[in-house]
Amino acid sequence: MDEATRQQQDEAARRTQAEADKQAAEAAKAQADQAKADAEAATQRAQQEREQSEAARQAALQQQQQLQAQTQQAQQVAQTANQRAQQAEAERAQLRERLRQQLNTILATRESAKGLIVNMSDVLFDTGKYTLKDGRKVDLYTNGGHVHMVVLRQGKASYWVVNTLRDELSNETMLAIAKGLLPLGK
Repeated sequence: MDEATRQQQDEAARRTQAEADKQAAEAAKAQADQAKADAEAATQRAQQEREQSEAARQAALQQQQQLQAQTQQAQQVAQTANQRAQQAEAERAQLRERLRQQLNTILATRESAKGLIVNMSDVLFDTGKYTLKDGRKVDLYTNGGHVHMVVLRQGKASYWVVNTLRDELSNETMLAIAKGLLPLGK
């Protein structure tokens, strides 16, 4: 082999090697580009996941704040209802005491575990009964501690006296009227 052939073969081998190196470099570049694209996609996914996580955290925080506000509102409503119930109980106790005092001015009254006991034995009723001494039966109807209606029952007839719409007549007046009730025509 002569020198020129050998140079041609060396030149061909260098070209082949250069071509192979070029293809290897292009493949490496393609791999690097693909890796870069994959890294950018992963970075975008990570960013989206962070944004979604932050949005979920904000939504959870907002929901927690709303629940706290609702809890506070419910506690305020319960407290207001409790205060109103206590006020109503106090008013009821005052009315009961007022009725007891009013009844006590004309009749002997006392408190018991079962309620208010009014002793009317010498005024209108036979002892231990709901009948008047002369045999008449009287029913008393109250409204919020006030005597609202007095009903006299005699035989199959009923006679009644009704207080005003706002119960302006005192309990004493209504009881005095009950004492004097007589059927019409007698």
